[in-house]
Amino acid sequence: MRFTHFPAPLHGPQRDYTYYTEEPRITRVGRAMGYEPMPYQRYVWAVGTEYRRDSLGRKVYHYPDVLVSTPRQSGKTTLLRPV
Repeated sequence: MRFTHFPAPLHGPQRDYTYYTEEPRITRVGRAMGYEPMPYQRYVWAVGTEYRRDSLGRKVYHYPDVLVSTPRQSGKTTLLRPV
């Protein structure tokens, strides 16, 4: 299935491109598991996994906690499986 529409989120931060993100790798894992991630899932992965490296080379995540609230049967399980 190919998703073509992604309405702007009502709440939540915008993607900060000064941070790295793990979204491309998580998307590859999701596709390897046999499904095409929805646009909102890729957005959550991109923003929720933003990180920078500290002086010792460790990942320091921009957001220590990520809360996702969606209606029933909107792909929450497939959002978390590849992570």
